[in-house]
Amino acid sequence: MYDHNEKAGNQGDVVKHTALLAAADAMITASSGDFHYADTFAGYAFNPLQSTGEWRYGIGKLWQSGSTCDNVNVTFWRDLWNCKPGLLGSVYPGSSLFIFKLCMSNKRNFRARLWDTSPAVIKQLMETYDKQQVTIYPRPARADDFTDCKPDLLLIDPPGLRSPYPGLAELLCFFDVVPNAILWFPRTAQGRGTPAPETEPSKKAKRECLLRGLSVTSVRWSNGIRTCGCRLAYNLPNAAAADALRSAVDEVVRLMKWDSIVEHE
Repeated sequence: MYDHNEKAGNQGDVVKHTALLAAADAMITASSGDFHYADTFAGYAFNPLQSTGEWRYGIGKLWQSGSTCDNVNVTFWRDLWNCKPGLLGSVYPGSSLFIFKLCMSNKRNFRARLWDTSPAVIKQLMETYDKQQVTIYPRPARADDFTDCKPDLLLIDPPGLRSPYPGLAELLCFFDVVPNAILWFPRTAQGRGTPAPETEPSKKAKRECLLRGLSVTSVRWSNGIRTCGCRLAYNLPNAAAADALRSAVDEVVRLMKWDSIVEHE
């Protein structure tokens, strides 16, 4: 079974969580009352940073650089995991905990519905959150879960998704019922060249998202093969939220010193 503890804080998390926080912050600023968050693949509330973890290529690289920035969303994200004595042995928050802390900082009540199928994840989520604030479902999420109850923001972050993206059409169905949603998925490459060419299934997945009328932000952090980057497909009717998402991604790409150009479509 997939375990995100090994990947927590990696390059994909750097992109995903800064984008998520930026969009959520703009939406919170433009609204009032409780903030309702939903996550179809919630994962752990927090992840221990292990000696062999992929965080070394994500937040570890940024931590070592000591770079600073003026983007408030990126700074807030960084403050939540930065451990000045060193990252090894500390923890990296999961998506739901990032939003929980964002609500706290804005003095807003956090309400959430979280889905996952891992017994270990479910146990930790139940120990972390107040059941009066968060409802946890130990099963896969379905589009009809949102027919009558729509969150302010939905994250769709399928674990271990690999090209040729089985089930992408099913994931895109969530956009039919939730007006504010973000989908994260990997970008893959294979073959010779610098950079190695992107695989056809990877490009096809982007086209499918664009054909559904979604905005797509593409990031590439490696010239090599396999998982060379990631994409965010999103529908955010709040223009400020979409702009904030794109600005946050642009800033982390600069801070991480990735050579690729970020594509916003």
